[in-house]
Amino acid sequence: GGLGSWNDLQFVLAVARLGSFLKAARGLETNQSTVARRIQRLEFALGTKIFDRHAHGMELTPPGQVLFDKAVAMENITREIGVHLAGLETEPMGTVRITATEGLGYLWLTPVVAEFCDMYPNIDIEVFTNREEADLLARESDIAIMLNRPTEPRLVVSQVGRVKLGFFLSPKYAAKAGIPADRTELVHHQFTEYTPYRTSTDVGAWLDSFMLDQRVRFKTNSASVYLASIRCGTGIGVLPGFYKFAASDLLE
Repeated sequence: GGLGSWNDLQFVLAVARLGSFLKAARGLETNQSTVARRIQRLEFALGTKIFDRHAHGMELTPPGQVLFDKAVAMENITREIGVHLAGLETEPMGTVRITATEGLGYLWLTPVVAEFCDMYPNIDIEVFTNREEADLLARESDIAIMLNRPTEPRLVVSQVGRVKLGFFLSPKYAAKAGIPADRTELVHHQFTEYTPYRTSTDVGAWLDSFMLDQRVRFKTNSASVYLASIRCGTGIGVLPGFYKFAASDLLE
C-alpha cells in the first residue's frame, strides 16, 4: 500500500516531537486510540516499525527517522504553499550553514549565495570550506557540497553538477619545461598537488595513473595556495574546468 494521506504523516510528526501517543492526541485534538491506529496503519503500509517504546517515551526507529525527515520536508513545502496561496508577506528567515570545498566556495558558490542573499534578505548564510566530514546529522552543517556521494541513508542526496578536471600550467612553467604534447609525456613533467582530491577514491586513482611521487614538487590543502603554486611555475596542476574563467592566465 501507499503511505496514506498527508494527514497520517502529521501523526508521525506529533508523536516524534511530543514523545507519546497521549501528548500527540492532545496536540492534534483527538484521542490516543486514533493516534495509535494511524501509526499502525502507516507501519503496515511500510512493512516496518516507525516507533519503539522506551521508558522515556516513543522513539523513532531508523526507518521512522527517514519518514520523519521527509514528513518535515513536506510540512515545510505545505507551509510555503499555504503562505503563497494566502497572499501573505511572510518571508523565510534564519541561518543556513553550507560546507563546500574551498575552490568551489571561492569560484562558484559565493557569487550564487550573494544573489540568493539579495533575493532573501532575512536569511543569513554561513559558508565553511575544507570540512569534507561535516556531520549533517549533528547539524554541524545544513548543506554539504562534496566530491563523494554520502552513504548515510538518512541524508537527502542530490547531484548538483559534474566537475571535469583538466591539466593547467603557467606560461612560466611552459617556458622552462615545455608543454606536454599528450598524456604519455606527463611522466617527464613536475606536478603540484591539491591533497583534498584524495578524499575521492576515483580521483585519487586517476591522479596516481600519471602523477608519480618523485614528480610531485609541491603539495597543499588550500585551493588558493594551490592556484598560486601553479601560477609560480612549481608544476602542472589539475583543476576543475571552471578555473579557466577565474584563472585565464593559465594554459589549459
